[in-house]
Amino acid sequence: MIAFSFIKTDSYNRTMHHSTFEGDDLFGEAGSKTKAVSVNAMARSSTWTKAFDLNNEGITEHNYQAYTYDFTISNNTH
Repeated sequence: MIAFSFIKTDSYNRTMHHSTFEGDDLFGEAGSKTKAVSVNAMARSSTWTKAFDLNNEGITEHNYQAYTYDFTISNNTH
């Protein structure tokens, strides 16, 4: 039984898996358990800002803002 499990896992891991997730498939939880692989993005309440002075102009005010997301990737196979 262990050998069969190893062979099945090894076969799955050697396969190139490629999927595109967008819209409700990415930002919603509905249907996430119905696919072999699901991705869920959850926005955090935190953001951060930074000053980028790419042209050496002496910029000191923060001119870029970024948002933080948590991504959960689930392998729903059994």
